Amino acid sequence: MAASQLAKTAFYELRKYKVKPSSFSTFLSLTNDHISLRMKHSKLLGYWTSELGGLNEVVHIWEYDSFEQRKAVRKALANDREWNDKYFSKILSLLDSQDNLVMVGVGPKPATFDKSENAVYDLRTYTLKYPSVTYSWNKPSREIIHAQKKHGQFVAEFVSAIGPMQTGFHLWRHENGDQRIALSTQTEHHIPRAELAANHVIQSVHTQLLVPTPFSPLH
Repeated sequence: MAASQLAKTAFYELRKYKVKPSSFSTFLSLTNDHISLRMKHSKLLGYWTSELGGLNEVVHIWEYDSFEQRKAVRKALANDREWNDKYFSKILSLLDSQDNLVMVGVGPKPATFDKSENAVYDLRTYTLKYPSVTYSWNKPSREIIHAQKKHGQFVAEFVSAIGPMQTGFHLWRHENGDQRIALSTQTEHHIPRAELAANHVIQSVHTQLLVPTPFSPLH
């Protein structure tokens, strides 16, 4: 099949910014004031600050219908004078690093929830053993999600497409941080058991506790 005949694929871009510790509050204030300029160009799924599992970091996920849409969005942003003058030019000196990767969704669209003052999110990143392939991860992933649904609200599942490969992602929501941390000590918590059963596929697991920003669609 010719490349021009391939179907366009919707995807998500996961972006992580390391912010200079002394500039974190300034960065968040600027973002809170001007993120609406960015959201005019494409859909924001969620925007969080990292509370545990990453210091001085913000995590955001953007949704695109296709690579062509993203290319058009990036071009439009480069030409958006208000965006550049009020926000982008001002945050560059506040950042230590920026990173991104492309994920594709697995299963239903991400769930949405009513706003809650204390809700937190848990981004679980599974590095898979090479040469595991997506289909060998599907069954263990389903079992892990089934086990954790007793203890949290499932938001979405993704797998990497560009960036670090052999990587799966589960995004969860909890009513508060204590609820999430308590899961690690409860004897009836079955997530480690499900993950242990998948040790033929999983090389490592990293969890990151995220706090939604006031402007995050996922809150």
